[in-house]
Amino acid sequence: LLVAETLEATDGRLEDAVKAYETVIEKHGKSKQAEKAHLALARLKAFHLELRMPRAVSTSAKPVVRVASRNIPALDVRVYRLEMEEYFRRKGTVRGVENLQLEVVKPDIETRWEIGPYRPFALLEADREVPVKGAGAYVVVAGDEHLTDTLLFLVSDTEAVVKKARGEQLFVWAFERSDQAPVEGARILVAAGGKVREVGQTDDDGVWRGQAGADAANVLVVAKGGVASAELGAGEAVATGFTSKALVYTSAPVYRPGHEVQW
Repeated sequence: LLVAETLEATDGRLEDAVKAYETVIEKHGKSKQAEKAHLALARLKAFHLELRMPRAVSTSAKPVVRVASRNIPALDVRVYRLEMEEYFRRKGTVRGVENLQLEVVKPDIETRWEIGPYRPFALLEADREVPVKGAGAYVVVAGDEHLTDTLLFLVSDTEAVVKKARGEQLFVWAFERSDQAPVEGARILVAAGGKVREVGQTDDDGVWRGQAGADAANVLVVAKGGVASAELGAGEAVATGFTSKALVYTSAPVYRPGHEVQW
């Protein structure tokens, strides 16, 4: 077991490490070391996929996705432009794009990302540029026959700070991403009570303050330079590939001795 762990962690000889883990299981199948070997093999042989990138970038920057993957040599990639205001008016949120039935829609961009230099069992990371143009919301769908991952990001020169006080008062400050200059005339959309309504526009200080309803949940700011949402943080967004799962249960919670268990 120590040899296998050393091959994996120190030398990076992952194929040799897999063989060593398998030898531990073969020779010592009921030991605690074999249990550790089983866990290590499950991790090394599993398919893994993550897409990471800032949720919002300026129009002057190049959107770059960090791809972290294991046992996936290449990804088929589709990029869709999403009308964010329309989506927000229907959903009341900017989240949940992974549930959209995008397969029936023609993508704006189709490409293939080779994950190289590829090595079996290795957790690999690579940066891939998404060649979109202009402000807007974009959805990246990347995957192969094993895993698919979906990521939403905004290209926008507008940012916003949203604060909600007790009661119904809402404060929104919209500003330019580059120099924090106020954005005048940005429209404020608020999701409250299951409905979305436009409550006003920012003044020459980039500020809107008013009553938005006690149950105001999400806010979308729409400006000429793009959109901004308090639901999308400025840090890295991480989406993890979806794997198949099965639920196993018995026909009854308790059985009498001698009765057959159905599962």
